Amino acid sequence: NNGITSHLSNRQEEKQETVKTSFPESWQEYLQDKADGKFFGLLTGNDEIDRATKGILPEQIVVYTARPGSLKSMLAADLSLNFAKHQPVAKTWVPEGDVLLVSPEMSTKEFLERIYCNAGKLKLDDYMNGNLIEEDAVAIKTALESLHRDIVIRTDIFDAGHLMAVCHKMKPIITIIDGAYLLARSKKHEDQSELLKFLKSMIAEKTSPVKGMPIVCFSQLNKQSDVGFSDSWIQDPNVVITFERLPLKGNDNKNNGKEMLTNQLEFSSIKVRRGKSFSRVKMWF
Repeated sequence: NNGITSHLSNRQEEKQETVKTSFPESWQEYLQDKADGKFFGLLTGNDEIDRATKGILPEQIVVYTARPGSLKSMLAADLSLNFAKHQPVAKTWVPEGDVLLVSPEMSTKEFLERIYCNAGKLKLDDYMNGNLIEEDAVAIKTALESLHRDIVIRTDIFDAGHLMAVCHKMKPIITIIDGAYLLARSKKHEDQSELLKFLKSMIAEKTSPVKGMPIVCFSQLNKQSDVGFSDSWIQDPNVVITFERLPLKGNDNKNNGKEMLTNQLEFSSIKVRRGKSFSRVKMWF
């Protein structure tokens, strides 16, 4: 047995409850959740998606899935910034702690560049081509100083067991995994399913140091027909969102026969367990 399977097998069987006897306790939990603001989660910064999903709620696993070249890492950096900002709606239930951003496939420097540009509302190309000026540095510094929490970037985590150890020690308010499929032992769907089950167990156990911590996973699609049809990435998460980069419109949308893409993303929900579905929600980078 691998580490994930053995961990799952050690979970205690949940006690059986009946509808009639469980209601009084459930009602008290409902009132406490209402007082704690648990009906609204961490805001992503996209108002339309946040209204549909009610934000990212405690103990949720949210999967964003897209094809290669769809700006997944830019979106992960943008989400980390929004989660690090002051969260007035969900502040009651959100504990003290920072945002954990995990990437098994990108360097810390690459993620810092994306976070700096998103924070200062600058173009990544300008940053990488040495075109920034002192005013841009001031804009980045001002934006970072206004963050309510810090963002911890880890690019040295390559398996679920190591991730759990880091989360238990750090106790982040939320964990974002860019390239989540790489944390599985292979890219097979059944291994990805085991990864999601492991993550769900990690944040659901009553004795877990990170009980209730939401997790955002970014998954890569290899072809358009994959969208929405991987059982392992549909059944286990609470929310599944697919997105793509929109093509450049007009007569100049081809470069050497290849379709040119804009930095505008379009999001559609495949699954929203608590909330409303949505489609064709757009966002510019």
